[in-house]
Amino acid sequence: MGEDTTSATPDQADLQAWATTYGLTTPVVADPGFGLLGRYSTTRSYPSYTLIGPGGEVISKDESGYERSAIEAVLPY
Repeated sequence: MGEDTTSATPDQADLQAWATTYGLTTPVVADPGFGLLGRYSTTRSYPSYTLIGPGGEVISKDESGYERSAIEAVLPY
């Protein structure tokens, strides 16, 4: 979460509220100023799709998603 509803860095209560609202069981973490997201998204739009290959290599950044063939092309055989 990059910011709260007032454009401030989210605190623990904001993160917990987000997780509760959306029924998330995975961790929700703060990303102040969208610093991490900014590395993987050119427009900072949501949803943001990043194709990550084996070993954590960033293959491509795209804001519109990926076709199945593009994903299969980077999978190890």
